[in-house]
Amino acid sequence: MRGATAAIGENSQSEVSEALAQLRRGELSLDAYLDHCVEEATSHLVGAVSPSRLQFVRQLMRDELMSDPGLVELVRETTVRNPQRTNLV
Repeated sequence: MRGATAAIGENSQSEVSEALAQLRRGELSLDAYLDHCVEEATSHLVGAVSPSRLQFVRQLMRDELMSDPGLVELVRETTVRNPQRTNLV
């Protein structure tokens, strides 16, 4: 899950930062933000694998973001201004 983690935490800084800013302003839902992160993390696969395989990989990453305790914590810390006060996931 390095790709999803990177998209959320460190890579694609300008796009993720804008998406994160939109999330924090309430212009983007958490689901839309996570979809954006997954799409960014897998963008290099477009054209390299079949569309159905790409969809499978994206869904797998998305599911991990919502279920893996470490990734859930990363999402919470990354997306919430004050993570100790908000229970996002």
